[in-house]
Amino acid sequence: MLLALTGHQSGDAARSCDRQVPGIAATTPGLSGADLKNLVNEAALLAARREQNELRHKDFVDALEKIVLGPERPLLLSPEDRERIAYHETARIIGVRRMLRAFVDEIRGLGWR
Repeated sequence: MLLALTGHQSGDAARSCDRQVPGIAATTPGLSGADLKNLVNEAALLAARREQNELRHKDFVDALEKIVLGPERPLLLSPEDRERIAYHETARIIGVRRMLRAFVDEIRGLGWR
């Protein structure tokens, strides 16, 4: 199993990670040292789950997506979830319309047209 708990990999993992550094650096501007450590750890975990002996570019890309976007969720929603989301979004639209209407009424009250 590949471990990157301290940011220092051993053996093959360190060598494969070293080969990936330029590509990783280009896709992670603005990440702190802790963020990069988290990225390497997540990539190592993904590689271990895939039963690989080396970290590959795909491991880093998948790890970055997981860190930035969150864990993968199923694309299919149940009918109950769809209905719940539809009610939620409808309520948001109603709320925004009411706020905009109140704002426009306030502006008109000031004499602006």
